[in-house]
Amino acid sequence: MDFSHIEVIKKIGAGIKGTTYLIKSHNNNYAMKIQHILEKDKKRDFNNEIWREIDLYNYIGRMKLKNRCFFTQLYHYDFINDCTHKQEREWNFDPNSSIGKELAE
Repeated sequence: MDFSHIEVIKKIGAGIKGTTYLIKSHNNNYAMKIQHILEKDKKRDFNNEIWREIDLYNYIGRMKLKNRCFFTQLYHYDFINDCTHKQEREWNFDPNSSIGKELAE
């Protein structure tokens, strides 16, 4: 994917799974979500949350236009193996918590 036409305006928010930015592309504003995806999760498997989310966006995209106005729209997704994005965490991460242990697996 060519990112040369994207201007990052500001960070909108960050969570445990990624960071969302307000960007401008071809004179339109979009939210761009960057998520850390484990290698094992790249395989299309609906047990994984990312693939259920993508499937939901595909379903929304097939809805009648008048019904889609209530939902966000996914324009593109890609897996970038050499991404240099660093996740900014706005909380203290405890590797001994239930979430920390789950992420370590």
